[in-house]
Amino acid sequence: VLKSMRRQTTGKSIKETLAKLKAAMPDIHVRTTLIVGFPGETYEEFLDTVDMLEKVKFNSLYTFIYSPRVGTRAASMPDEISAEEKSRWFQELWKKQEEVVAKISPAMIGTTQRVLVQGYNEKQTMLWGKTEGNMNCEFEGDDSLIGNFVNVKITESPNFVLKGTLITE
Repeated sequence: VLKSMRRQTTGKSIKETLAKLKAAMPDIHVRTTLIVGFPGETYEEFLDTVDMLEKVKFNSLYTFIYSPRVGTRAASMPDEISAEEKSRWFQELWKKQEEVVAKISPAMIGTTQRVLVQGYNEKQTMLWGKTEGNMNCEFEGDDSLIGNFVNVKITESPNFVLKGTLITE
């Protein structure tokens, strides 16, 4: 699939590079972007991607279901995967990522993270932002913090969203 996408890398080289980075910097946070259902992708190839999530342990993902873009080489490639199947694969990918994050996030409890405050969470009850490692984080604070960097001590990691306490000094 990477070759069809004209990428200059392989799954093996990605794993090797990330293993070296993590050996040199154990606390590194790694994010990647994945497309599900690229033309010609088989379910077995998709499962290789899911397997890579387990091995590499990305902290966060940007994921998309493939859709053709006019003028691209891929738009003229046969796309035999139904929208329903792509959606199922997408859900399967996110289920695996949730499992990965549930395993790696607890290590952040007790750490202090620099967070860019972006607004309020969905329930409008807490401020929400992104850590430097691109992890979602919620904490109590007021409107004046939106758009600023703050330090947050992580107290919980119940899911994809870290929870913490604003450090005021």
